[in-house]
Parts: sequence; structure tokens; C-alpha cells
Amino acid sequence: MTPSFYGLSTKDMVLAISYIILIGLILAYHWSVVEFIIAAIAVTLAFFAGNMKKDKRISEQEKPRD
Repeated sequence: MTPSFYGLSTKDMVLAISYIILIGLILAYHWSVVEFIIAAIAVTLAFFAGNMKKDKRISEQEKPRD
């Protein structure tokens, strides 16, 4: 079991760090609010897409056949 920080898992902390990096980019490159929102949505979608389960049919098709 991995240690948690106030009940947050490792994946949640990775997402939080990515948001911190986005805020750093805003400050460094003077992004507009719209650019930040688009980037935040893209990071969030990528995070949740990475957590999705694979469909059984897809995983069966990926198995190497002898």
C-alpha cells in the first residue's frame, strides 16, 4: 500500500502536479485565461482516459496468436 497525503492517491498527486505546472506556464509565458482552461481540460481528459478500463474484446484481440 502506498502512503497517501491527506487521503490522496499517487494518481491524484500526479494530476495536482500537472495543474501546478500549468500555473507555472501561465506565469512564465503570460497565457490568457482561455489558454489555461483549454490546457486544463486537455490534461484532465488525458488523465481520465489513461484510467479507463480496456474493453474485453480489444484485449482479446491484442493477445498474440500462435
